[in-house]
Formats: sequence, structure tokens, C-alpha cells
Amino acid sequence: MFDRVNWRYWLHLDVDVLHQHVMSAINSPGRSGLEMGEVVIILHSLLSPQCAGLALMILDPGLDPDGKYTRKLVQLVVYAWSAVL
Repeated sequence: MFDRVNWRYWLHLDVDVLHQHVMSAINSPGRSGLEMGEVVIILHSLLSPQCAGLALMILDPGLDPDGKYTRKLVQLVVYAWSAVL
């Protein structure tokens, strides 16, 4: 059997899983989405030194003219990765 302990993996996060009051710079905001804290808990459980990277998808910069939501995502990623590094 393969030794999967050292396998690398990549995470993909569609930010449209976030609640619309947290992230409205997406094309299909959801009323029943996740809070930022919930996403942090999920990422903390999935991120490890074997994680090769994280892709954030669906952010629409045209819906974020002042960069507020982009900054939130950057802060989320930095905080989530800080537990691994």
C-alpha cells in the first residue's frame, strides 16, 4: 500500500460559502452561509505542513471597489496559515 502520510495536497475554498453580510463581493451571496470564524475552524482542521497551497475562488473585485472584502480574505488566510507555520 502507498505511504500517504507524506502526500501533499491542495485546498480549494469558494468564498461564496460565506454569509452575505461577511462577504458580499461575490456573484451569488448566500443568506445561510458560514461566518468567518467557522471558516477559520475548518481551515485550522485542514491545514498542515503537507498542504501545498490554498486557492480562493469566486471573489469578484468589481463588487469590492474599496478592497474591504479582499482585505478580510487576506486576513483570514494569514490567520489560518499562522497556526501551521
